Order: sequence, then structure tokens, then C-alpha cells
Amino acid sequence: MPNPTELAREYAMVLLGVAGLVGVLALTVLAVWARRTRRPLRPIALAVSMNLALLLNAEGMWVIAVDQLHLPKLFAVLVFAVFEICFLTATSLAGEQYRRTTVYDEDGMVVSPGHPGSMLYVAALIAALSGVIVASNAVTGTEKLLRLAVPCVIFLMWWAALTAAGQKARRNSFAYSPRRLAERWGWLIPDDDPDLARMAAERRLDRMAMLAYRLHNGNLGPRRRERYRRRLSRMSLRGTAEMLTEVQRRVALAVRAEELTSPAAISRLNKVVPPSPVPEAAPVSPPPATSATTATAVPLGVPRTAAAYKQWLVIWQDMLADPAAGNRTLAERHDVAGRTITNIRRAGREGALTPERLAELEQNAAAAERRQPAFLH
Repeated sequence: MPNPTELAREYAMVLLGVAGLVGVLALTVLAVWARRTRRPLRPIALAVSMNLALLLNAEGMWVIAVDQLHLPKLFAVLVFAVFEICFLTATSLAGEQYRRTTVYDEDGMVVSPGHPGSMLYVAALIAALSGVIVASNAVTGTEKLLRLAVPCVIFLMWWAALTAAGQKARRNSFAYSPRRLAERWGWLIPDDDPDLARMAAERRLDRMAMLAYRLHNGNLGPRRRERYRRRLSRMSLRGTAEMLTEVQRRVALAVRAEELTSPAAISRLNKVVPPSPVPEAAPVSPPPATSATTATAVPLGVPRTAAAYKQWLVIWQDMLADPAAGNRTLAERHDVAGRTITNIRRAGREGALTPERLAELEQNAAAAERRQPAFLH
């Protein structure tokens, strides 16, 4: 009986020709099927190309398992494709997370792109490790580059196809990442990415406020002061009137914080002025209770400042306008913690969030501002 290996070597050209013909026929059938059913052929082509590339990477792992580690072939069959299996699992979980966090409109168009989650980085790590391991067993430099590039290309193709509509920026990220540095140096343009545009605007506002504070309150030399002035003027060219108002507010707040926390201000604040004696014959009648001095009992946990109470009231009114919105949706919409949404919902049901209470807190704040000593104004 002839050896199958010898037959494969003898008829290698014929077998390759048959395999190529089968591949062409399969592509033709897929093209006709996609044309008749009007379904996109790109996902199928991407899946086929990814699996072929994974087979090439798995072949390198098979050589390492059999020739380098000298594992039994029966055991090598079970473990040689462990990286490929883990990679496919990670990409599948990342795709599900991206589709779960993406917001679509009624027509199926993407309104707000999602994020693949932590599995995105797991898939990238698996691709990099498998490429390095397989490339370490290559003989020539060209083969090393090929073995290293194959899993990286697979990951980049999958990631680009998944996030074609964009990718949402995560709440927690590195302060100095390649993307943040590229945006800071002007290498990235926000375009139509709302997260990147918001990040760029907030960072520009922070830099403008810091430059303005150092320019007007720092001990700077003439050259450094001129450099700060030019940088502030150049950044203001891309700003708005609202941004300049916010810069003024931040600088004024910083100056006021310095005044209120100085030792002289604290010592004057701690001085207690003794009350003047009241004659015994003159009865002292209590002052009439007003809305500014009357304290209304509120449930525990409800804010007692006007600004925080107003935020809670706005969120509670949003809950009433959109009863179907869950805590997670409301937390992302108003940029607050999920526990805060739960407390707001409980306080609203108890009747502790009302416009009348907000007006009362604002009156109390105005009255307290008028009663402050003159040196604090």
C-alpha cells in the first residue's frame, strides 16, 4: 500500500490545483448567494481570512509542541491551538460587549458607539504573545517577521471591523496614553467623535485656566510671562465666550480660596465677639421666623446645599419624564454614581425633592452670604 506522505509529495501540484479550484468555486458560490440574498459578503470574507491566518499561526504552535517540547502527538492535538481558541473566545466576548453597550436608533443606525470592554486588551495580549512565541521558533528573519505579523494583522482586522462606527472612551484611562499624547500635541483631530471632542475641550479649558492663574498670580520673569501670555492668547483663538467665562470663574475661585484659607483670615474668623449686655427691664422678644431662618426637616442623605439639591431635583424630574430609564442609564446620562441614583429615587418617592424646598435653600444661602463678615467678601 503506498504511503500517503509520498503520494502527497508526488502529486503536490495536482492537489494544490484542486484546492485552488475548490476555493475559487466556493468564492463564486458565496458571491452569487450574497447577490441574491442581498447580504454583505464582507463579514464572511473577514471570517474566512481570519481562520486561515489562525491556521497558519496554529501550525507554528504545532511545530513547537511536537519538535521543541516533544509532546506526544495525541496530547499535542489537544493543546497546540490553545492560543487560537482563547483568542476566538476573547474576540467573541468583546464583540458581544460592544454590541450591548452601543445605542441604536429606530432605523438601526448607531447613535452612540459602545466599547468592547476588558476583553479587547485580553485579545490584543493573546495575539502579541502567540506571535512572539511562534516567531521565536522561526529559522530565517523573514519567517520571524511573518509569524509575528500574522496574529497582529488578525487582531487589527477584527478590531477595525468591529469598531467601524467608532468606540466610546472609557471613564477610567491612563493620564499619559498614546492617544492622549497625540491629542495634546495636535496629532489627532476630534472630527465627529463626541468623546474625543469633549476630552479635547476639557483639556484646553484646564490649560487655559492654569495659564491664566500663573500669568496673573505667579512670580514670573519677563520672558516667561510673555511666553505664558502668548500661549494663552493662542489657545483662546480656538475657544468660545463660555470657555473664557469659565476660565474667569476658576481663576477667581482660586484667588478667593487663597484669601479664605490664609492664616490672617482664619484668625479673624475664629475671634468671638462677646454679646452686648441686655438690660433686665427691657424684655427681648424673639425675632419673627422667616423662610431664611427656618430649617425644614429633610430625610437623611438629601443634600442641604442649593447646588447639590438642584442637581438631585433635575435628575428626579428626568426620572418622572422617562420612567423606563434604569439606574445605569440615568447614571451615564447625568454622570453620577449608581448609588446616588438609588438615593435620589428613594428621596423623590418620599416627597423630599420639591421646587419649594430648592427655593428655600437658595434663600437660606443668600441670607448666609449677606451675614458674612466684610473681609470675606
